[in-house]
This record gives sequence, C-alpha cells and structure tokens, in this order.
Amino acid sequence: MQRLVYVPNGSERKGRIFHVAQRNPKANDANPGTKTLPFKTISKAAALAKMHDSVVIDAGVYREEIILPEKTPLFDYFGVPSFRAAPGKKVWIRGSDVFAPEWRPVAGSVYRARLPEELFNEGAYNPYRLSTLMDAPDAVRPCAGPMLPETLGQLYLNDQPLNQLTSEADVLATRNSFAILADGREVLVHFPGRTPPQDGVELTIRQRCFKPLFKGPVMIQTVGLDVRHAAEPGPFCRCRPLTIRCNPGIGIVVHKTGPVLDGDEATCSDMGFPAYVSATSIVMRTVVTKIGTNSRYVAESEDGGRHWCPVANPSEADPGAPGSYFLDPAKNVLIRSWQRDRPDADQEGSFGKMSHEVMVQYSRDGACTWTAPEILDCSTYYYRLIVLRNGELLWPYECTQDGRLKSGVMIGTWRADLSGVNWQRGPLLEVTPGQSGGGACEMQVCQFPDGRVFAILRQQGGGLVSDITRGWGVKFRSVSADNGRTWSALEPLTDEEGGLVYSGSSWPGTIASSKTGKVYVLFNPIVPNWWGCEMRLAVHIAEVDPERLCLLKKTIAVIETRHPEHHQFVRFSNWQVVEERGTGRWLLFMKLAISEYCPLRLGYDFATYRYAISLPE
Repeated sequence: MQRLVYVPNGSERKGRIFHVAQRNPKANDANPGTKTLPFKTISKAAALAKMHDSVVIDAGVYREEIILPEKTPLFDYFGVPSFRAAPGKKVWIRGSDVFAPEWRPVAGSVYRARLPEELFNEGAYNPYRLSTLMDAPDAVRPCAGPMLPETLGQLYLNDQPLNQLTSEADVLATRNSFAILADGREVLVHFPGRTPPQDGVELTIRQRCFKPLFKGPVMIQTVGLDVRHAAEPGPFCRCRPLTIRCNPGIGIVVHKTGPVLDGDEATCSDMGFPAYVSATSIVMRTVVTKIGTNSRYVAESEDGGRHWCPVANPSEADPGAPGSYFLDPAKNVLIRSWQRDRPDADQEGSFGKMSHEVMVQYSRDGACTWTAPEILDCSTYYYRLIVLRNGELLWPYECTQDGRLKSGVMIGTWRADLSGVNWQRGPLLEVTPGQSGGGACEMQVCQFPDGRVFAILRQQGGGLVSDITRGWGVKFRSVSADNGRTWSALEPLTDEEGGLVYSGSSWPGTIASSKTGKVYVLFNPIVPNWWGCEMRLAVHIAEVDPERLCLLKKTIAVIETRHPEHHQFVRFSNWQVVEERGTGRWLLFMKLAISEYCPLRLGYDFATYRYAISLPE
C-alpha cells in the first residue's frame, strides 16, 4: 500500500527548526536543539515550538506525553508547528511502557501480576481504574466483582493489543486476553504460550501522546511518526476515537474503535457494502484517497473489521471502481457486483440515459475463479443485498423516471447448477410530489421473523407543504408480505404515538438481528422545520414495532453524536453495516467527518471508524 509522502512547502523557511535525537550521546534538553546539539525529548521541542516551527525527530522509541502549550490559529493550515521524522528514520511515540513484572502462575497459560506502583501515587494518571464511557471516565476500580468493567488501560504483546474481558472466568477460557482484577492493582493475563514471554509485553501508562493544554482547534502537522498505545488518543475525552457508549435502560452498547483502513482517507459514500466472503473473512472494496493520489484497492479483514489490509493479488477481472460482495451462506456461492460506464451513455433506456451498467459475477470456490460478467441492469443504483428465509435474494435499487427518484427490488432465484441467479424485477415504489420534492431513494430492506420484508427509504429533496410532511424531513417505510412482489404504499415513519420521526434527506438504514429476532432502523434525527440533507449531527438506532411498523421511542439509542469541539462541518452518515458471525453484534463503519465541504486540513484524520453495536438479549 502506498504511504503518505511529505511534500515540503515554503512555510518551513518562516520558522525555526528544532532537532531531537534521544540516541545521540550529546542529546540533552539543556541543549539549543540544533542538529549537532539536539534535544533528548520531543516534549522539550514542543514546549518551544510556535507557528511555522518544525521539529525534526531522529530514530527511536519515545515514551513520553508531549504537551502542546500553544493554541494555533484555526485557518492557518500551513503555519502550524510540524513534528516529523528525520528523512529515512523510523520514529515511534508510545503511550505505553515495557511491562516486566513478577508473573505468578494461576492455571496453564494464565498468570497474574501487580501493576506498576507509580500508577497509584497521589495525583498520578491511572487508566486501569477509569471506565471507557463516552463522557468523563468514572472510577470502576476497585469494584465488588465478579463482573470487571472494562477500563482505559490496555496490555500489548508484540505490539498487538490483548482483548480486555470482564470476568476472571472469561480470561481463563480465552487466550490473548486480560482483565484488571477487582482490587484494581493486579492484572490477570492468558498468554498464547505456556509461559509469559521474556520481552514484548507493554502496558498503557500515559493518557495521551500529544496532549494539548486547551480546548479548541488543535492543529499540528505530523509526518512519518508511528503514534500508539495512549489511553485516550483523542484531543479530549469527549471526542476520543476509542469509546464505549452505554445507553441506560435500553441495553444497547456501542464500542467505537479505530481508525480502520489506517493511514488512508476512505470515503464512506464510495465504499462497497462489507460482507463475509468466507466463514471468517470480511471484504469491503473501497476508493481510498491519499494526499496527491487517487488510488483504489480491495481491503480485507480477518478479525471482524478491526484491522484491514489490501488484497495482494486481486483477480484481473476485479473492477477498479467500488462495488460489493455478498455470500449466500446456504449455497456457499459468492456474488460480486460493480458499475462500469457504457460506451452508449447518451442512449435512452427504461430509466433515462444509460450512463452506466451494473455487472455481476459468481464464484463457487471462495473467489478463486469467477463466472463471466453479466449485465444486471442499466442506469440504476443498487444497495445492500439480503437473502430471504425461502432462499430467494432481494436486492434494492433506485432509478429515475420523469425526473423523480423511484425505488424497487430485484428478486433473485438461484439457477439449479448454482452458476448464477435469475433476476425478476419487482414493482417500483414512489411518493407524490406532496410527500417529497424529489422522490424516495436509497432503499434498505430486512426481514421480520414472520417473513414480511420491511423497507425504509430516504426522502429526496425534502417535502412540500402538505398535510403529510408539512415541509419537514422524514423517512418513508413500506412492507411486503410476498417476498418483494407487492408492497404497501410508502408512508412516513412515525413513532408509537403517531408523531413523525424527523430525519434529514440522508442515508437510511434497517437491520434484522439474528440475536434478538427484532428489526431496527438507523437514522439521523433532526429538529422540526428542517428538511435538507445537511442535518446529520447524530446517528440513532431504534426498534421497529412489528405490528404497527412504527419506531418505539423508548428504545432509541445513540450510536454517535457531534460534540462541542467538532467543527461545524462534521457530519455522520453513509455508514455501512454487517452482522458479525458468532456474536450477533452489528459492525458499522463510518467516517468522523462526512461533509464534502469540510476542509481537509481541519485537524481530523478522515479515517473510517468501526462501531460494534451489541444488542440486548
């Protein structure tokens, strides 16, 4: 994978250059910070660096919390202090320290040890007593047990995080795991081997690697640095990218981790739908944008979307444009779809000018070989494919007719030899101009346990002043009792009291949980009197009443929301979801900043984050 390349600009000439080299025998923080008399710590250089200054760091592992005392102007993108690795040198900044305690055996590969005593000094930061809640962390150690709430502390083995579990019994049963015991002073670890390794174990000590002393637009430039293992990596705890959001009284817990697709700028609206391609492997094709490049690759994850890597040698037939995979678990046949431009793009078709065509292929050997590409459709856009209980496939799509967006489904039946699918087009769903200025689109579907198919759609262009929407943004819903062959009329989604569920003209979502047997909707909530598409300041999830097809207000839970420190252009939308096998959790992938107008250098990483949504029993 191509990495970011530092491109110098004229701003360096306006400021000073400080040098840091911890391995240099002459290094000392009392030095002037020149190349011949460098500083020993990055913190010393950071204390002096102001606008336009640069800090050049020589090779080494720097275990320090770097304080940022200066508040830099918001829109002076090229004048911010720069922290960069010296040319050709590898620089690691770690929030962790080497952990070499006296390990005491418990059973088999399970050992216990005391945490470092300095964590318990008065005024010391101790992540092993703090919760991982979204807001200010509470103290969760010591505790009564036997349940051991997760903490901000983390252990690493050979630079890989061990899984933090919530009971001693779970650790005893799970390799590569640990738990902070009830007294908060000891850790229980289940190693992969019979004995603890002689080295390679580290534990988080510091709150942050770069720590600003103010709230607001934190703006520094970092180039070529590997920054890891801090307890709270974000600038402030309310915006930190590693969080657990508990929704009291509802039971839905959201673990936000990331970034995934590390080091890349992956736009969610350009992602294919993540899907299993084998019993363990999730694949998601995406367009990845890097500074100065526009490259595409196939990203694959073997651990539930925690880490992604490019597929080394994708098939020559693998399209460059973003697309999607789908594995029918009963047939064990893989479907791959993508779009390609048509040479006769100006020719009129059933749905307007045939600007592109949707292609599909099938594989019965785990993506080793594929059938010849088949044209599924023209001038349409397809969304998340599902398999029904009767074995048929349902594939939502949208098209344009008479200047308005309409939606429908393709109904698929497997051929006898499993060489492909025979597709049949269902009826189009549409709304009146009074219900929506531009129609209804981005259809998402799932199935109730009784076999009915539930659909939710985006309102395009807002509603006109009418008795139905009164100009406010909504989502539309419909239901089919015959596997997509007929549908009820589109109606605005309401709550159990009949009130409209206000939502902008934005991405809709619906999922059916194999764990709970319930159907849920995902949406961007808004206040009344707003119908546009920019109000994407939060993402909620709520249960759907199977009888009345309404949203149950008491089940609304928050997945993500904008915080005061976020810039006004930050949006949350265009998420992609897949249900994790074995756990029943739903994995949602979404960017921190979604607005197309958000300046690229506004301090956000533009990576895609992973939200693991645990639903109650």
